[in-house]
Amino acid sequence: MGDRLAEDHARAHRLGAGLNRLGPTLSASAPQTNIVQVDLSRSGHDSAAWLGKLEARGVLARPLGLWTLRLVTHRHIDDEAVEAAIRAFQSCLEQE
Repeated sequence: MGDRLAEDHARAHRLGAGLNRLGPTLSASAPQTNIVQVDLSRSGHDSAAWLGKLEARGVLARPLGLWTLRLVTHRHIDDEAVEAAIRAFQSCLEQE
């Protein structure tokens, strides 16, 4: 699995960059590994609300406190899954 870890890191970078392109409401970290943290504080909805909305769109995440989500790329997450996650966040933002 170590041989393909660079792929996970690259996908995490694409995920974070894609989320940051959605506008100022979300702020994704520039990941150093395969973990992206998303600051939701400007969205007006806490991590619990986002978890429910994202899960309904097929995206799983974990809360890191009240205003932050943790997303992880791994061997089961391909390029299409990254794009689907970005679309799911965009859909959530458009529903507000």
